[in-house]
Amino acid sequence: MIVEEVFLKSLGRSIKILIFDETSEQWSILRTLGRVVSSRDDIALKAYATLLQEGKKLEGRRIATLVDKPRYSVNRGLKNLMDLDLVGRESKPRGRIEFNLWYPKEQVSGLLRLIPEEYFKE
Repeated sequence: MIVEEVFLKSLGRSIKILIFDETSEQWSILRTLGRVVSSRDDIALKAYATLLQEGKKLEGRRIATLVDKPRYSVNRGLKNLMDLDLVGRESKPRGRIEFNLWYPKEQVSGLLRLIPEEYFKE
């Protein structure tokens, strides 16, 4: 996975994108990418956008409230984003209960998968 800044002429500005140059042998990353991109109602991407907008560590419950989606679905989306190394998680104990605080690790505006070089004959 590579983070690159790309200039988009149609937008007239540069954005950062996460590029996946993985082969099919690394199926777990590709499966995780598929789950993030194809999540119902874009829950994972909405949660990620919320983290970027807030710019601070947020509890999963607060993120679920902000995106107005079920907490279980938001947590599942955040775990997928964590597998892609876009967000991080910190556990904070409060009494007998531990709360997960989520924060953005990398700020990207898009995801892209390249065709691996091994697939080409020439």
